[in-house]
Amino acid sequence: MLGYKLEKQPKLEEYTVFALIQSNINSRFELQMNSSY
Repeated sequence: MLGYKLEKQPKLEEYTVFALIQSNINSRFELQMNSSY
């Protein structure tokens, strides 16, 4: 998804970024589902 990796940060930081992106995608998907009704 993201083309860069954090060099000094541990994988927990990468997981946090991934979780934020995932939650953003989920919220957008829910908005599209709600607007379709």
